[in-house]
Amino acid sequence: MEWLRFSNFAIGMLPTGILLCVLTIFLLTLKKKSLATWMLIVYFSVLSILLLSYVVRYSVLSTFIFNTGQISNLIVFGIVAYVLFAYLFQEDYHPRETIIVTVLFSLAALYVYGSIFARYPVMEKTYDFRAHYFTYVYGLRISIVTGLGYVWVILVFFRKTVRASRHGGSESGGQRGSRMYIALVSMVRPRSRKAKSFQALALLTVGMFSISFMYLLMSAELISRETYGFYFNIVGLLTTVAIFIVYTNSTFDPSSFRWKLIGLSLAPGMLVLGILSSTILSFADNSFDAERVLEAEVVKSTLAERKPAKLPAGAVYVASRPAGEGPYSEVYVLEQSRHGGIRASDLVQSDRRERENQFSKSESGFMNSIIDAERERAHFSVTAELGRPELPEMERRFRYFDLHETDSFYLHYDFVHEDRVYEIGYRYTWYREAIHRTALKLFYVIVGTTVIILVLFPLFFYWNLFKIDLRIF
Repeated sequence: MEWLRFSNFAIGMLPTGILLCVLTIFLLTLKKKSLATWMLIVYFSVLSILLLSYVVRYSVLSTFIFNTGQISNLIVFGIVAYVLFAYLFQEDYHPRETIIVTVLFSLAALYVYGSIFARYPVMEKTYDFRAHYFTYVYGLRISIVTGLGYVWVILVFFRKTVRASRHGGSESGGQRGSRMYIALVSMVRPRSRKAKSFQALALLTVGMFSISFMYLLMSAELISRETYGFYFNIVGLLTTVAIFIVYTNSTFDPSSFRWKLIGLSLAPGMLVLGILSSTILSFADNSFDAERVLEAEVVKSTLAERKPAKLPAGAVYVASRPAGEGPYSEVYVLEQSRHGGIRASDLVQSDRRERENQFSKSESGFMNSIIDAERERAHFSVTAELGRPELPEMERRFRYFDLHETDSFYLHYDFVHEDRVYEIGYRYTWYREAIHRTALKLFYVIVGTTVIILVLFPLFFYWNLFKIDLRIF
C-alpha cells in the first residue's frame, strides 16, 4: 500500500481520536438519554470524526483525499450541538433564547458549510508540506464560526453558574453594582453543586476555545504547526475527558462509575502514548534531516576541492543557480541527475508557481491588515519581501512539479558555494517512507494498548469492584 504513509501528525492525533470514540460509545449505551445527552453525543461524535478524518488525511498520500475535506468541516455542526447542550444541560433557564440562538448558529453553520461546496470549482488545491496532506485552501470561516460558538457556550455556562449560585444561597443585591459584584463572586466561587458543574464546563470550554485561537495563530504563521499539533492533542484530550467526567458526575446511571474508571485509565495511557509518539517521530524526523545535512556538507566539501559534485546515495539531483536572487530563481543548471525526466526548466517553473502563491498570500494579508492601503504600496511591500536575501542554508524545503503526481514531489537542502546556491533534491515519497516505518510501529502500540485496556480493565473492575461476595452475609 504505497498510498498509506503515516506521518507524525497522524500518529499524534490518533490517541485523542480513539479516546473520543470510546467516550461517544459509552454515551450511546446510556438508557433513557435526554436531549442534552444526545447533543453531547453529537458533539463528541463530530470531534471523533474530525480527529480520525485528519488521521486519514495525514496518512493517505493520494489526491483522492481531496474528496474527504468536507468531513473535517462537520465541526461547525458539532458546535451547534454543543451550544444547544450548554443551554439544556441540567436545566434550561432561557428556553426562548435557546431556540433563537440555536437557529442562528445552525444557519451560520449551513451557510459556511454550503458555501464551501459552492466554491469548490474555483477553490485552490494545494499540498501542505508542513502538515503532509492534500487540501483545499478553505480560509478561516470554519475557525471563526467554531471560535464564536465556544465563546457563546462559555457565556451560557457562566450565566447558568450565577443563576444556580443564587438558588444555592447567594444573596442578590438591590443595586446594579452590587448585583455585578455578586455575579462575579458566584462565577469564581459557586454556591451549589449544580453551579460548580456549570463553572467547570465553562472553564473547560475555555480550553477548547484556546485550540481555535491557536489555530488562528498557526494560520497567521505566528506559531509552528508542530506547536499547534502538540497543543491540540494535549489540551483536546484533557478537556474532552474532563467534560465527560463532569457530565457523568451529574448523572445517576450506576454504570457510569465503571466507565469513568475505564475512561480515567484510558485517558492517561493515550496521553502518554501521544506525547511519546510525537517525541519519537520528532526525533526520527530530525535524524533524517541530520543525515541529509551531513550529505550536503560532503558535497560542499567536494566542490571546495574543485572536484565535480557527487550525488549522495539517496539523492535524485543536484542543481545550482546564481546566489543573491532571493529564494526563487529564473536560471537553474542541472549539475547531476538520476532521473532523466527532471529538467532545469521544471525547477524554474516550480519556483514561479511558488513565488506566485507566496505573492498572492502575502498581498492578501497586507491588504487585510491595511484596508485603505493602495494596491501599489502592497505590491511594493510584497515584492521587497520576496526579494529578501537567501533563506538559511541546510534547511528542508519542498517543491513539486505536478500536484496530481506524488512522484514529482521533492524535498531539498540548499547551501551556498562561492557565487552559487546548490540544491540537493530527494524524493518526498522516500522521506515519507522513512517516517512511516517508525510511525507504523507506534500505530500498532497505540491500537494494541487501547484493545488491552478496553477488554481487560472492564473484567478487572467487574471482578474486583462490582462482584458481591454473598458469604459476608
